[in-house]
Amino acid sequence: MRRFLRQWALTVAIERHPARAARLRELEARAAQVENLTEARAIAAEVSAIQAEAADEAGIARHGLAGDRVDPAPEPELASNPSGLISTG
Repeated sequence: MRRFLRQWALTVAIERHPARAARLRELEARAAQVENLTEARAIAAEVSAIQAEAADEAGIARHGLAGDRVDPAPEPELASNPSGLISTG
């Protein structure tokens, strides 16, 4: 129930600003079609910024909301082996 209420508060905060809501819809539509990773990341960053601004306005914590950008720590084997290839020896 709490997650629903946080998500609803975020939606209301976004929709209070018609231009921001329209931009979010444009970004979501573009994200469904984009094939370029750089462009996809730029879209994700802008969506995240819109959600962060709305969350701040609504006075809600952003952790755990769908769509939040989380940069996890790299996997240990990937940190020391950026190619991602597994060595057998």
